[in-house]
Amino acid sequence: MKKLRKIKKIIDFLKFKIISRYILIIINGNSMEPELTNKSLKIVDKNHFNISKIKRFEIVYFVHQIRKKDKPIMYVKRVIGLPNEWIEIKGNNLYVNDKKINCKYWQKSHFDKNYVWDTNLDDFVVIGDNLNFSTDSRKFGTIKSRNIIGKIL
Repeated sequence: MKKLRKIKKIIDFLKFKIISRYILIIINGNSMEPELTNKSLKIVDKNHFNISKIKRFEIVYFVHQIRKKDKPIMYVKRVIGLPNEWIEIKGNNLYVNDKKINCKYWQKSHFDKNYVWDTNLDDFVVIGDNLNFSTDSRKFGTIKSRNIIGKIL
């Protein structure tokens, strides 16, 4: 009987760890197509970035408030710029610190103009894959790491 209680405690602990680490979200909109489609279910790993650093081209789930009077909104976007970088989009090309970086995610869309971000210690640049349907760093600038909830799995 003691062994059974111990096993139950272990199972309860593992369930708690899984529930507290992952959340299930529904993708709302077309900004990340074709990789993530509208109304698809995705898992967010809330602890991923406690274990490893955010990497370029990872897809993140974050909260952002465009203006202070606005309600915060949850977003799913691809990270293209990391802290302490000079990020430029010229034509359809991505440059990081004046070095051209291969980016395969915008092949079917085109930027309407050039963009530049100079990130600080805690700034990230995020862009939706479907440029014509994405509200992202082109509109609201960089995001802070404290606003990133997790990585889309």
